[in-house]
This record gives sequence, structure tokens and C-alpha cells, in this order.
Amino acid sequence: MRKKLLPFIFATITLASQQLSLANCAPNCYSTDPCCPSNWYVAASGSVAWHNDHKFTQPVDLPGETINTSRDYKVGGGAAASIGYIFNLCNCWNLRLEGEVVWRRNSLKNENVVFIANGETISNDTFPAKGHTQDIALMANLITDFPLYCDLGGYLGAGLGVSFNQLVMSSSGDTTFSPSKNSKELFAWQIMGGFLYNICPNFAITTGYRLFATEKVTTPDLRIKSKKIPLTQSIDLGVIIKL
Repeated sequence: MRKKLLPFIFATITLASQQLSLANCAPNCYSTDPCCPSNWYVAASGSVAWHNDHKFTQPVDLPGETINTSRDYKVGGGAAASIGYIFNLCNCWNLRLEGEVVWRRNSLKNENVVFIANGETISNDTFPAKGHTQDIALMANLITDFPLYCDLGGYLGAGLGVSFNQLVMSSSGDTTFSPSKNSKELFAWQIMGGFLYNICPNFAITTGYRLFATEKVTTPDLRIKSKKIPLTQSIDLGVIIKL
């Protein structure tokens, strides 16, 4: 009997929630309050993050010889918190200006070392490695919110700031050494986009994609700058609370 009642209860709750949503839904506006007033808000999110490889080219004393090193990172995580102000534009489009603290961390997975002499690959070896890359960034963001349907909306934004980056490496293959660490302040930027759903006029949940980047980093052991800029892609899940 219980198994038969569960689908009925679920269908009843779903239908009731849809009717309530439609009853409170302003045309082409995702907020229950048509043309939402400007106000302060706080936001927070958690993330699953992917970091691109760090690639370095190390010159060797002998002419025509180089060592190319690539460091691969595991799937990591992160978090963010912000405070900002919402400016109502028109037809329920909003513009958000916020200050944000962003944290990202990915552990080192392995290190690939390629030795090249006179244009020919002499050796190509991959070793398990331990270490991490971490960014704690202070960002200034500008984000546009736009309506999609009823309480569902979308957002697009970008930000600039500074990241306190840390690179740590403690082992490669069977070689363990005192952790070499390089900490540096780097210029950072990010772009983001996703969806938000208003649970009530003062509370919304968000989910989206973020691309976070900094200047090229310097490897802690060899003191060589990376060939490409570090990029962190993440899927974020968070909340927005209007004050």
C-alpha cells in the first residue's frame, strides 16, 4: 500500500508546486517579485575543479638539448564567498557588482619528463608525484542576471583580481625530498555563467561553470616559468541570500 501511495503523493506535491509557481509567476520574470528592488546580498558556493597541466622547458648546458616537463593534476575542489549589490535594470534584468574570495586546490598526480637532444626524443618517462597547486584570490566581479521562465533565470559574469598562488612539490617517482614551495601574487581573471532558481524573493540556489586563470607560474624546484597560463575549470553549486 505504501509503495502505491508514494507515486500519488509525489505527483500531488509536484502538481501543487507547479500551480503555486504559476500563481506567483510574473510574465518573463524569474522572481516572485516583479522587477526586483536593488539590494545587498551575500553568496557562497562549493566547486569541483579541474586544473590544466603545468608545462616547463628546462635548458641543458649542452647545445641542442632540452628537458620538457609536464605536471598533471587530480580533480580538486574549491569554494567561494562574496558580498555585493544588485542593481535593477529593466524587465527584471539585474546587474550585480560584488567582491569575492575564491579558493581552488588540486593535488599533483604525476610528472612526465621528456629528454630531447638535437630534435630527437631520447627518453620519455612518467612518474607518480606528490604536491599541489593552490589559489586564494580576491576578485571584483560584474554579473548580469536575466529571466528565463518564472523563477528560473540565468547569469553571465566576469571578474578581475589578484591570486595568492602556491605551488608545492614533495616527491617524484621514488625520489622524496623536502617540499619545495613557491608562493607568489599573480594577476587573475575569471568568467562564469549558469542558472539560478529563486526559492523565495530573498533566497536563490545557483549552479554554473567558471573558468579561472592567472599569470604564468614558476616551478618551485627548477625556478622556470610555465609555458602556458594556468587554467582551472569548475562546476559550482551555491546560494544567494538577499539581506
